[in-house]
Amino acid sequence: GVVKGVGMGVLGVVAKPVMGVSDGISSIATGFHQQIQDPKSVVSRIRPARAFEKTDASDDAPVVLNNLDIFAAEAQEYVMRRTITHGYSDEFLCSCTLGFPRFSNRSAEAPFGIALGKMYVFLLTRSINKVWKLPFTELSHVVLKFTDNNQGGVEFVR
Repeated sequence: GVVKGVGMGVLGVVAKPVMGVSDGISSIATGFHQQIQDPKSVVSRIRPARAFEKTDASDDAPVVLNNLDIFAAEAQEYVMRRTITHGYSDEFLCSCTLGFPRFSNRSAEAPFGIALGKMYVFLLTRSINKVWKLPFTELSHVVLKFTDNNQGGVEFVR
């Protein structure tokens, strides 16, 4: 009885880890197989990657990874995607929001934000739809207007 019990214990100490490793490999192989069978099952991103903003517009300026700002991240994606689809070279510099908190949700009353590239200034809606773009070379100055009831606007002067 003692020899049989010790033999089963030693066999269990060796066999159980081997079985665990083989189960893990089997699970990974099953995942690869399912991915190959249905490539559309890839999980999409929950949020865009954080924006890298330049400290100034010079070519050798360092970029800074700021705290998570959904508008800045989506504005950076917009500027970079636009350079690819429209075939020109631009670089995201920074962004700012106008009339809504930086960390607000999408359903908040949120009129506009600005995204700056090296070539263009974009006025975007909160949901990153372009209202207009203006080349930097045509921009003279920006006027911020506010009223007593905190309603206001932005005027870009050519």
